[in-house]
Amino acid sequence: MDPTTLSARSVASLLVLVCLVPTTTHASAWTQPAGHLWWKVGASTSFADEKFANDQLDETKRFPDGSPVRAGDRIPFDFVTGGEYEFQRYALEAAYGVTDHLEVTATVPFLHTVFENDNDEVEPGTGFGDVVLGTAIGTRHGDRAAASLSLRWKIPTADVPRSVFAQPLGEGQHDLTVRAEAGWSLWPHGWLSATLGHRWRAANDELGFDPGNEWVLAAEWGWQLRPWLALVTRFDGLQGSPWTSRDFGIDQEIATRRLWSYAPALHIGLDRLGAPGTTLEVGASIALAGEDLPVSREFRIGLMSTLDLSRR
Repeated sequence: MDPTTLSARSVASLLVLVCLVPTTTHASAWTQPAGHLWWKVGASTSFADEKFANDQLDETKRFPDGSPVRAGDRIPFDFVTGGEYEFQRYALEAAYGVTDHLEVTATVPFLHTVFENDNDEVEPGTGFGDVVLGTAIGTRHGDRAAASLSLRWKIPTADVPRSVFAQPLGEGQHDLTVRAEAGWSLWPHGWLSATLGHRWRAANDELGFDPGNEWVLAAEWGWQLRPWLALVTRFDGLQGSPWTSRDFGIDQEIATRRLWSYAPALHIGLDRLGAPGTTLEVGASIALAGEDLPVSREFRIGLMSTLDLSRR
């Protein structure tokens, strides 16, 4: 398998990661009350000029000083041609409370991605990403603590060209994620939350690979600095099973995907500016450790609010 193919697959992995595991989302142990619509419009930009080495093909490489590359090391996309990756994501997210303990969700992303190296052989990609639909059931709903179970279905609606010289906007297969979430209110000071989930990822027979299933987890802490200002700190983790190539009818393990990231943010209430109930989010996400994914640095901004449609 040539390096260009591997670079394209690495970029596709990052795209799906961004779509499925956003660092800040409506996902919460507290589901929306009946008739309430939560919405968010967000934009983010990400940059990377390195990747985390994978545990298969990259471990055969050596640094310029002769030392061996090990899984998780930060290395160029290619030791000869280098490479830089830029990515913009614009998304509309929504969650609607069907009952006080049942909500339905949807995420529609629009993506623009550019990967360039010294050969300059990969065309940019622009278009809609994979749509994600979901539902959540509140298993506990109290003022101080809550818990929920959610199901998210990623539908392969993004463009995935067969050529490795064209930038993919997804991986081209269905994903199904089950998550358990718990939250604790520290009112009036803040909140804590924790998430554990498992993602089943279908094999892509057309492109000849099986991306393997994944575990996802997250821990979030929010602190109310002022009535209108909150500081949010979040850690996200992803641990995948080995990717398997099925080219020429032979199963070959090519990489294991793993990522740990840190995501700080500020939530700014806009009530004083004439937008009651609306919050401005300004944040970032920094890749700390991983395997077979770009070492990305992301900045994001978004507006979110909740509408009570039950009174209309």
